[in-house]
Amino acid sequence: EVTYSLASIAIAITDGAGEDTLNRMGILLLQTVYLLIALIIPLLLVILFAVLWFVPLKLAEQRKFLFLAKILGAWESLIVFLASVAATKLQISELAQFIVQSSTGTVCANLQQYLNNRGINENDSRCFNVQSSIEPTAGLIFAGGLLLLILSFIMFRLL
Repeated sequence: EVTYSLASIAIAITDGAGEDTLNRMGILLLQTVYLLIALIIPLLLVILFAVLWFVPLKLAEQRKFLFLAKILGAWESLIVFLASVAATKLQISELAQFIVQSSTGTVCANLQQYLNNRGINENDSRCFNVQSSIEPTAGLIFAGGLLLLILSFIMFRLL
């Protein structure tokens, strides 16, 4: 069983780079952008909200921080990441089956039907299967994403 996190995905991105320097630079840029939009920008947004909420500021300073918060809010994609994790959990098996069946034609379908006729369970007779699960600790990042979404909604409406 393989588990993934924001950090492990960022590290895994560099595994796709070859020995070519140009490829490595492109992968490094991709890794940097990924970490920015999935981790750093959401954290900066929360910090900006805390400053706007708790630090006494002049009106001009508040407007600057709010403007910056709106820009960061447009670029943060923690919610997109969480939605993609949820969609993966719900549909990765069906997607894998579609890809395999479209690549192998009727070979897998015929083999599965043959095995099913011999009493083998449908899940065990598949040519290829992918299953995903969400670890219990993922609840923390989902709760954080929901709180960030609610906080963004409230802050942008109040200020």
